[in-house]
Amino acid sequence: MTTFILSNGSLNMSLPLPIRQNNPMALILGSSAWEGKINCPITSNFECFSSVEYGIRAGMLNLINAYFNEGYNTIDMIINKYAPPSENDTTGYINYVSAFTGFDQDEQLTADNTTIKLLSRAIINQENGIIDGQLISDEMIVNAYDLLPPDKKLFYSDPFFAGMSFWVVLILGSTLIFNNN
Repeated sequence: MTTFILSNGSLNMSLPLPIRQNNPMALILGSSAWEGKINCPITSNFECFSSVEYGIRAGMLNLINAYFNEGYNTIDMIINKYAPPSENDTTGYINYVSAFTGFDQDEQLTADNTTIKLLSRAIINQENGIIDGQLISDEMIVNAYDLLPPDKKLFYSDPFFAGMSFWVVLILGSTLIFNNN
């Protein structure tokens, strides 16, 4: 697990606040008993986590539970709730997330593994800046997804590709059978 909290418990003040608190998706401090949640070494309005992966995991669970499961299933709907206009440049946020993920702003999304990881990466970049957001590796995001409870993981399978894999196996299998000396 990765942490940006220094071994003496202090924070690296050169990093954006969400990253130095191992909360790169910038979850607001609340009463949720997130796995990996810790008391923050400084007074802040944001959650603090023992590792970056637990912070991302909490952000992913938040997306699934408070957004997708509540019917917020487009980038426009998600970001208007996640980063309301009273606090953010919500239009700019929506435009960035849409451009980064390749999803249209009003496209109906599902909480599958690819969508959650893409949304998480886009939110991390937007909340911390693209350059500092890159301190959070794709591996950290994948590891955070792996920490989700099994009932929260939805693996998308495109029927076209599922059908193709059958034919690839059949063709390759036939080739192996006919070339078996």
